[in-house]
Amino acid sequence: MCAVNGTDILGTGRTGSTDKIKHGDIDSNTFLVYNTKIMNSISNEEAYKKNLGRLNKIGEKKGYIFNPNQDWVAQVLRLMTNNLKKFGKYFCPCKQHYPVDIRTDVVCPCPTLDQEVADNGFCHCRLFYRKGFEKEKFDILETITCPG
Repeated sequence: MCAVNGTDILGTGRTGSTDKIKHGDIDSNTFLVYNTKIMNSISNEEAYKKNLGRLNKIGEKKGYIFNPNQDWVAQVLRLMTNNLKKFGKYFCPCKQHYPVDIRTDVVCPCPTLDQEVADNGFCHCRLFYRKGFEKEKFDILETITCPG
C-alpha cells in the first residue's frame, strides 16, 4: 500500500486507493521520501495555515498566547512548516540540529513546553507566552536563538 491517489510513489509496483503504510513495511529513509512527496503536494500557504491552526488550538487548550511580535511568530511558523514539508514532522526550528536529526530532534510542541512557560513565562522559541506575562519584558534581541 505505497500509493497516493493510485500512483506508486515508492516504486514498489503496488498501487491502490490508500495512502497508508503499515509500520515496519519500509525503512525510515523510504518513509521520509514518502512523507516528503505527500507534503510537497500541499502548497506552502496551505501547510502554513494548517500549522497555524494546529498551534492556535494547542495554545488555546493550554491557556497560552502567541508572542506579541507577529513577525517573530510568522518566522518560527514558516521554519517549522518548512520542516514539515521536508521531513514530515513539525520539528522545532529553535531546538533542531543542523541538519535536522529526525531521530532525536523534538517536535513542536516540545515535551518541555509547559515547564518552560511555567519557569520563564514563555517557551524556548518565544512562540508561546503565558497569558498575563508582562509584555514589556519582551525584548526582540533576546529572541535571536531561532535560526532563519
